[in-house]
Amino acid sequence: MPLVLLLACGSILDPDPVESGSLVVCLDGSRDSSGNDVDIEHSGTVLSVGAASGDCAREVEIEGDERASRRVGWRLTDAEGNDLTPDFDVAVGDSVALSYRYRMVWGDVAGFVLQGGDGSLLAAADEGAWGNALDDGDVPGLTVTPGEVVATESTDCEPLEGHTLVFEGDDTVEIEPVASDTVTVGGAAFTAYGLRATSWGEGNGCGVTDTTSVYAWAVSR
Repeated sequence: MPLVLLLACGSILDPDPVESGSLVVCLDGSRDSSGNDVDIEHSGTVLSVGAASGDCAREVEIEGDERASRRVGWRLTDAEGNDLTPDFDVAVGDSVALSYRYRMVWGDVAGFVLQGGDGSLLAAADEGAWGNALDDGDVPGLTVTPGEVVATESTDCEPLEGHTLVFEGDDTVEIEPVASDTVTVGGAAFTAYGLRATSWGEGNGCGVTDTTSVYAWAVSR
């Protein structure tokens, strides 16, 4: 086969690159380092909302019983590391409820759900590694699952497969990372962020033992 034909076929034969952003969830400015699973339910009034310190970019501080407060935050970035983090749609004095989950498996993963005093969804996020942080039913009116494979990238071991993320609320939205779209949940419009959706395909059998599938997403009212 002539060399020019081989070069022309390169774009067909070479796998598509997998685009991935990142999501970091923080509690009180950091991540748990005890190695233990953490489940926190905390409700109260919004004490402050704005920029965060540490690994996250934006956070909301919630004052609960006996004036104890907790801060939950997040940082969203695209494939180039550009900041995508939205503000929390709350104001000082609002009544809110926080559910925070941290899991230590082989690696760690965190996620949270923020609801209004009436139970309405305000924000949610799951870093999506090691089997996810949030359980089915944790996010009222919304499920997020991996969709079809849309890109495959060669590695030294198994190929890295890039999926879409399917957000099912009042309607269904499918997002190919890294991107965002609007999904309706409980009659309210949310921005849904598909940040990373990767898994390992079948390869040369060398094994991938220190990484995992990752389905990272966030929604913000």
